[in-house]
Amino acid sequence: MCRRIFIPNIVLLFSSLFASAVQAELTPEEVAIICVQGSRESRAVASYYAKVRNVPTDQILQLNVKPGEDLSQEEWANTVRPAIRRWLAEEDLHGKVRCLVTVWDVPLRIRKAEEDPELSQLTRYLADERILRVARIREAISSLNQVGGVNLDADSSIGPDSTIDEVKSALDKALSAAQGTILQIENGPEKQAAQQILQRAYVTCLGLNMMAQSLARQVGAGDAANPQVRAQFESLRGRVQGLREGRAALARTQPSLNRDPQILGLLELSDGLLGSLVWIDEQKKTLDKNETYASFDSELALIAWEDYSNIRWQPNYLNYRFDLSKIRTYKPTYMVARLEAPTLKLTRKIIDDAIATEKEGLKGKVYLDARGLAVLEDTPAAGSYEDYDRALLLTADLIRKHTDLEVVMNNEQSLFQEGECPDAALYCGWYSLAKYVDAFDWVPGSVAFHMASSEAATLRNPESQVWCKRMLEDGVAATLGPAYEPYIMAFPRPNEFFALLLSGKYTLAECYFRCNPYNSWTMLLVGDPLYSPFRAAPALKMDGLDAATRRLIDGPPGLISISADDNASVDDLSTQDQPTE
Repeated sequence: MCRRIFIPNIVLLFSSLFASAVQAELTPEEVAIICVQGSRESRAVASYYAKVRNVPTDQILQLNVKPGEDLSQEEWANTVRPAIRRWLAEEDLHGKVRCLVTVWDVPLRIRKAEEDPELSQLTRYLADERILRVARIREAISSLNQVGGVNLDADSSIGPDSTIDEVKSALDKALSAAQGTILQIENGPEKQAAQQILQRAYVTCLGLNMMAQSLARQVGAGDAANPQVRAQFESLRGRVQGLREGRAALARTQPSLNRDPQILGLLELSDGLLGSLVWIDEQKKTLDKNETYASFDSELALIAWEDYSNIRWQPNYLNYRFDLSKIRTYKPTYMVARLEAPTLKLTRKIIDDAIATEKEGLKGKVYLDARGLAVLEDTPAAGSYEDYDRALLLTADLIRKHTDLEVVMNNEQSLFQEGECPDAALYCGWYSLAKYVDAFDWVPGSVAFHMASSEAATLRNPESQVWCKRMLEDGVAATLGPAYEPYIMAFPRPNEFFALLLSGKYTLAECYFRCNPYNSWTMLLVGDPLYSPFRAAPALKMDGLDAATRRLIDGPPGLISISADDNASVDDLSTQDQPTE
């Protein structure tokens, strides 16, 4: 079942209640627990956690759902989600509770929808728009043929099913022929009319961006002294930049019949019909994947949202990057953490280890496993493999300069191997897909995650070697990972996550949600949400921290959303589709 965004007045009331408590560290009274009514083990974990963490027992929901790791979209939308929303309202917990905890036997994953009406409508819309744009390019080619005097048989050279390369080839041929003919026409009305046809086809098919590039070449070729050309270039460049910024803001929102026509309109201006055709083909490939799946916990974070699309992700409005001064529309978001490990004994252990570690503080070594894809001085594209590899280098640099912890850095393609990581307290690395490498001797209370595509696809399968499950078996107290392919940009940046954790100012759940990019997506956090391993002895020395890290740690919490039409100063939450390999 597809959910489309609609935020009624009641959500505005929820948001005002949420806003009152955001400055203080998460407390037990702000936690609610969700367990499975038909599972004695699930109820026992919920009761135990409530007892040892002083969570009010009337803030435990016994959910009537079948125990197991998978849940269908239909059951989530029609049964489970309404039941949770009803309970939160009846118990008057909106605004009081900030964090929801899922425990043993609560479903881990929500499968993709078998049929999604909005997905089908959007696919048909894009197919129709593609046909219209190819037809308009054919019209432009026909007009160019009149200038070129060459019969390119435009009406049959490209059609609705032509590939981008075929369309581009036909357009290039027509443009080149027209340009060649114009050079041979003597100055006069005929040449002027031909040039107007060429320019109109050029802008229509290739957009203002290509015009700006052409003017840039003129300026660079010696026309800098011509103030009219330079002024025209600067004006055009500013328009193109504005169009791209508008498109980037829309790209951070969900695919929908409201969003996509706006993007196509901006694209047609900046990159022409050909650019919009390229985008349509990319979107169709995305929609064909039917990425309506999610982790249960990530979908649960938006339980207070009235309605929304579940095609891919939604922004995480708890992320520190959102500028609260620009807010007009409120979308309250819950933090969510999971208390579940491969066995009940281990599930209880991650709770006990967290409580015990807090008393003395987490001690041990930091292990970071990069791949040699970047150097610290690089500025790679946001959301790229190189970007996340550099984030590990930034993590090492931060911890070495601003803590007394020992950092062991591996910057080779090969991973840490067996026995190489004794006394491990913190870890982040990549890339060994669903194949844990037992290089670590974990200290109690350790926090670790591995960036790969499916490392939380299961927490219980005894045969599985995914990293989250195996690290929990080996002794970590907290981890995070994806239940399905997340793309690399869905992971919290390690330099941000560990800076927050080491500051001692935030609980585990707060650390994760301050730097988690998306909700209604595939990631989940495993561990005691109230765990604060450095509260007793903060490891991060604040003196000399750069401005970006200070904003991360001390900046305003991004609890309340920015609407899609706000001109918010939000840092780039890249949506590049870089799989985690």
